[in-house]
Amino acid sequence: MRFTQQGWRNRMQRCTTDHSGDTGIMHFCKAFLFFILLGALSMSLAACGPAKRIFGEDEKPPLEGERLSVLQYQDGLEPDPVLASSQMELPESWRNSFWPQSGGYPSHAMGHLGLDMPLTRKWSASVGTAGHRRRPILARPVIADGKVFTLDAAARLSAFEAESGKRLWQRSITPKNETETGTVGGGIAFSEGRLFAGAGYMQIAAYNPETGETLWTQNTAAPIRSAPAVGSGRVFVITLDNKIQAFNAENGEFLWDYSGVLETTNLLGSSAPAVYRNIVVAALSSGEVLALRTENGQVLWQDNLASLRRHGALPGISDIRGLPVIDRGIIYVIGASGRMVALDENSGRRIWQQEIGGTETPWPVGDTVFVLTDDRQLVALSRHNGRIHWVERLDDLLDRIDPKDPPVWTGPVFGGERLILASNQGHVLELDPYSGSVKNSWTLRSGTVIPPVIADGRLYILGQDAQLSAFGGK
Repeated sequence: MRFTQQGWRNRMQRCTTDHSGDTGIMHFCKAFLFFILLGALSMSLAACGPAKRIFGEDEKPPLEGERLSVLQYQDGLEPDPVLASSQMELPESWRNSFWPQSGGYPSHAMGHLGLDMPLTRKWSASVGTAGHRRRPILARPVIADGKVFTLDAAARLSAFEAESGKRLWQRSITPKNETETGTVGGGIAFSEGRLFAGAGYMQIAAYNPETGETLWTQNTAAPIRSAPAVGSGRVFVITLDNKIQAFNAENGEFLWDYSGVLETTNLLGSSAPAVYRNIVVAALSSGEVLALRTENGQVLWQDNLASLRRHGALPGISDIRGLPVIDRGIIYVIGASGRMVALDENSGRRIWQQEIGGTETPWPVGDTVFVLTDDRQLVALSRHNGRIHWVERLDDLLDRIDPKDPPVWTGPVFGGERLILASNQGHVLELDPYSGSVKNSWTLRSGTVIPPVIADGRLYILGQDAQLSAFGGK
């Protein structure tokens, strides 16, 4: 959502007016808004770089001595000698027609996807309002029934023909009583002929994917922070105050909720829950990881990735922005505080952990898990014990970078026997999964902060200039 003084003044006024007769609720409203404002300020300070750029202070003469990057490379990421000398085995690719939710299928485990090579641009189309630093485009495209669905920086939901890029319809999903038309947070999901969307407001809704017509709307406890996840006939969302809420996918009826620990310092974007069979796994900004029953919200087990150690590029933040992945009985989660874990799906027992911090979603393929760290290293780990096959520093793969403004990478996705990553500066890397070496590199017209998606042999990238591009073979 957009953090503006007038916007929050309006929210405070509505909150206190609606509950003017209840002193307890008024105090809660004020405290809740205070904590969100505090978190917003923390994010702004973290995102804007040196304080002199924020407050306009005069530059002082630089101190003498060696300059070290704030984003130091994480210690201890060395290949295991046994794994480094053995041949990695990867499964054959399979062709997925759908990419229906934020992380692909509800479990977020997609494996080795079919991708028509070599990649050439097939079409580009504008999805609406471009993103910028204060209001980036964070909602990942979803693909279903031959259509691509997107959400722009002004909360406009669009549908495009996947084959040609022709726009089929577009509509605003801003609630009628909202004065702000742009938000940060939310996303899209598709399931059983319905399109679900939330855009950082206190509302989740279902739409007809053929026309964009509203099927139902339902209020949420607080502004939506995550993309919706759908499974077992239910829609799951995570709100800004770390509440997991479940709704009936058919009619929007509220079913249950679970309240996590309130966290005031968050990263932009959020982790959408993973759903598999009768469990939903949610990762919260407090570092909590929980497995709950889809039917009633009963907690099956929980863990926490928050760390007291200063480790990685974001040591003071417990947030988990990468999506949890459920793959063949193991759940993979990585947090910004410098810890990645593999958990037993049934018990939550830690199978292994690595001192790796990151904000992108792990990608398991066969017996290997690929993950991007927050200091721009791509790591290949063993699924069984977390030991490292190889580590590649992405900065070393580019001909030229500005050390004061290095690229921020997103991904990877795995298709066509290659790992694909994109950056906020428009770089795209295609890497060999067996070694991390470069197979191909190219540039986009605009940078992106959301991972590419793959469906029906094509790669789709949504740039911050609001251009959606499809790439495929000749």
